[in-house]
Amino acid sequence: MKPITLKFFSRALLPAALLLSAPTFANSNLSSIHGIADDAPVANKYALFCGGCHGLDGKGEIEADVPMMPPRIGAFLYDEEGAWYMVNVGGVMSAGISDQDAADIMNYVITSFGAESVPNSTYRFTAEQVAKLRENPPEDLVKLRRDISKRLEKRGIALPDHYPWN
Repeated sequence: MKPITLKFFSRALLPAALLLSAPTFANSNLSSIHGIADDAPVANKYALFCGGCHGLDGKGEIEADVPMMPPRIGAFLYDEEGAWYMVNVGGVMSAGISDQDAADIMNYVITSFGAESVPNSTYRFTAEQVAKLRENPPEDLVKLRRDISKRLEKRGIALPDHYPWN
């Protein structure tokens, strides 16, 4: 286990700070502040449920094994099990969010952090798809991630850099 850095700890406090400032945050222009999509309601959900570890920029915390997403998070969708992996990662499953919120956040993530890496630029997660993909979670998420990585590597498709589970 890697030591938790001050940077990672401060990111963990981010959701609480955002919750307290939600009205202000909802009216902010995220694209000018953080360079990400200006979709405030979904951006708030991302910040609250994901940003504490992944950061508002999606770059994660490599020292704490929190993967970075830009610029190729959408590459998972080139694999038949990629969407299954994405909606069943620990943070998504443990957040207690609805299928609709999970779909919205996944769409926000692929649009904001990997739009150019998505196989079909019109790809969108739906609540129904998320519900179906969550019905039977993978038994071994790390093995699934490694299997997907190997298959994509054989096809010459790059995943995000610095992924701890490659």
